[in-house]
Amino acid sequence: MNWFKSASFIALTFLILLNLITLNNPIVYLLLLLCLVRLLFKYLYYQKNYQITSAEFQSGFVYSPISGIVDSVVFDNDRIKIMLKQHWYEATSICFPISGEVTKIEYNKKTAADYFSYTEISKLFIGNQKFNVFMRLISPIIAESKSVLRKGDIGNTGAIFSQMPFCGKLEMTLPSYFKLIVRNGEKVIIGKTPMASWE
Repeated sequence: MNWFKSASFIALTFLILLNLITLNNPIVYLLLLLCLVRLLFKYLYYQKNYQITSAEFQSGFVYSPISGIVDSVVFDNDRIKIMLKQHWYEATSICFPISGEVTKIEYNKKTAADYFSYTEISKLFIGNQKFNVFMRLISPIIAESKSVLRKGDIGNTGAIFSQMPFCGKLEMTLPSYFKLIVRNGEKVIIGKTPMASWE
């Protein structure tokens, strides 16, 4: 995703223009400009980490599908549920956590009644010959999850297929026999941080 298409960049640009038209306060303008520059440097820093090739991935690992922090880890019967929360300044790409086939995909349209509440907007099942990984995308704002994926598509680990909504969360469900690597509050980077292993 181009950094200038991010929600944070659009919001900061709007505030800068609004300040120029109404307040024309140089201090506010400088602060907003500094935030904009910081956003650009943050994006460029993380973008450097996205330049990954399949040769760098080790087999037997599930990698983080987004950049952010581990918001919660729940052990639920025969499943491990990992909730990932994205920082506002991070790029919004979502990638395949494993190599596999899209066995099921669903989209839910968010309504005005759900505004400012975290509700599910899409579900994705990725499977290989051994297991399935389930990902659920939730958003606090009215948003639609856009993806080029369809049932039957095959993707490799690290392949980017969609974008996160602003301030969205992603829940990843893994089989209970996986060995968890990450912990609550830990920072993760898309396609780089191993989340769990199965070998």
